[in-house]
Amino acid sequence: MTTGTDVIRDAVRNRRNNAVIAKHLQVSQLVLEQFIASERELPKEAMQTLTEYLFGGHLVFDPDADLLRTTVNHQAAGMARPPVAPLGPKFKNDPIAHAPHPDGRQNVTSDAYRKPAGLA
Repeated sequence: MTTGTDVIRDAVRNRRNNAVIAKHLQVSQLVLEQFIASERELPKEAMQTLTEYLFGGHLVFDPDADLLRTTVNHQAAGMARPPVAPLGPKFKNDPIAHAPHPDGRQNVTSDAYRKPAGLA
């Protein structure tokens, strides 16, 4: 099973400039390279700071379970009213179907549509 430490280690390994990351963590570049090579572990605070730096605050490091957890908790958005079905005989008395358009345009019913001259 892939752990949170493995994911962070791979993310740091794929970065080009580890010196900037080491400076942000306030550790030496040698310590960071040893972490990448799995020779050394970083402290919990450094792992949390590194996770925030690498993933832009969208993930946090859980040191007890050695997992990355999301910080995004979106609630499912409800849908608006369902789309209006085409106008026909069963929709003639439907007040929603004949409501004015939000832009002020009128709904076009089959009775109001006229074919161009010359088309039968």
